[in-house]
Amino acid sequence: MTKISGVIHNSVVDGPGLRTAIFFSGCRRNCPGCHNPEAQNFENGSLALENFVEETIQNTIKAGDCGITLTGGHPLEPENYELAMLLTEEAKKNNLTVWLYTGYVYEQIPFMYMDLIGQCDVVVDGPFIEKLKSLECLYRGSTNQRLIDIEKTMEQGEIVLWKN
Repeated sequence: MTKISGVIHNSVVDGPGLRTAIFFSGCRRNCPGCHNPEAQNFENGSLALENFVEETIQNTIKAGDCGITLTGGHPLEPENYELAMLLTEEAKKNNLTVWLYTGYVYEQIPFMYMDLIGQCDVVVDGPFIEKLKSLECLYRGSTNQRLIDIEKTMEQGEIVLWKN
């Protein structure tokens, strides 16, 4: 069963507007300088109980947030995938936007995750690279990471960056 390291409402750093950031537990990438190293441990956090998805989306709406951000840890770990998909589906049913952070470069995301990726509005791709860290980067930590507009990328068949 999936563990969640935390849920923060009204985040202003995990995408545009006020957002609910959902921090999954577990990440095998272990990027040096990770901003959330405690979430790399699959045992960190609390089990996502049966009502977690519905409760989280309803609390997102009550908080006045415009969307959810799936982050971590890593939402694209096999242990986290099913819950990430359920959260995304429920968010979309409620007209919320979905952002997803992944340490994968978009072109290297395993095919098995593309149905989830296809439902996201924006994917922030690439590992955090400490020597490329920049406070100038909007919604990301290092200059190698991209904000990818998923709908336009899928329509055009090439990477299209999200524009604020």
